[in-house]
Amino acid sequence: MSERKLEITDKTLVVLDLIYGEKIRKKIPQLRELIKLIYAIGSDYIEITEDLYKQLYPLPEEVKFKLNNKFMEITGNRNICENISKEPLDINDNETIRIVGLDDILFYDYEKIFCDIKKTFGNNIDMCIKNEYGAATAMSIEWIRSGGKR
Repeated sequence: MSERKLEITDKTLVVLDLIYGEKIRKKIPQLRELIKLIYAIGSDYIEITEDLYKQLYPLPEEVKFKLNNKFMEITGNRNICENISKEPLDINDNETIRIVGLDDILFYDYEKIFCDIKKTFGNNIDMCIKNEYGAATAMSIEWIRSGGKR
């Protein structure tokens, strides 16, 4: 079997923590089951907050986790490369760049934009396209088709 070229990080636990906060901590057994299900459907990593990490410890050994404070998030619209090139990035080796947004990319030359993003940041960035226009899945697939890995 060939090695997977795509890496999927699931943010469900981070979003649940953001929405429900302390209420979610009362459901630790259900969260542990959710972690197993997310992993079973094919996520390579499960992103988790530091607070949930402490609450859920020990975590299942076979599941890989990422703490959500290890990312440098860049939010923006289709002009992300122009905006970033104006300000130098201070990225340390432990950080991963995650681009969040690009909701409106569907309306522009997304192939060129993806190419520009890869030229600016390389292939090892997380792409997290929002779904304001109902096209996040389609644009994520286009990101993968253009050579995006995560």
